[in-house]
Amino acid sequence: MKAMECIATLLGGAMLGAAIAMLLTPYDGKQLRKRVCDVAKNSGLSNYKERIENFVEKIEESDAL
Repeated sequence: MKAMECIATLLGGAMLGAAIAMLLTPYDGKQLRKRVCDVAKNSGLSNYKERIENFVEKIEESDAL
């Protein structure tokens, strides 16, 4: 369970950092959403979702052993 807590803390910190960055950005909401979508599409972030899910499954399996 220690690994899951570490991952949860890391993701929570990343989300908090992203939220703070969005609050401090000079763009309005519509421009910001467009920029975030463009960056996500161009960087291939959609591929990481499956990789993260597989990683979490492996961790859960190792905790079950």
